[in-house]
Amino acid sequence: DPVTPLLSQWTYQAMVHELVGISNNRVDLRGAPGVDKELQQLVLSADQDAFFADNMLLNYGDLAENVKGLLDAFQAKTKSTKNIGSIADMQQFVE
Repeated sequence: DPVTPLLSQWTYQAMVHELVGISNNRVDLRGAPGVDKELQQLVLSADQDAFFADNMLLNYGDLAENVKGLLDAFQAKTKSTKNIGSIADMQQFVE
């Protein structure tokens, strides 16, 4: 169906809402496997979360560039020489 993607919002906030769900600015991850107990309920607030404030209305492409930039900065701080070229590489690097 070529029309469905045109009907969806392509922003970070909309993606979180559609894939995980946002209720009262809270994301509930209790049903997700492998999530630490302290991270099972998160508050998404532009006032308290600089990453969310900077990226909540960005489209997927711009969001991906910002995440890659943050990973590059983290990689430089930790002086890791791993090559990060895919989302799976990013996940392995963060873990």
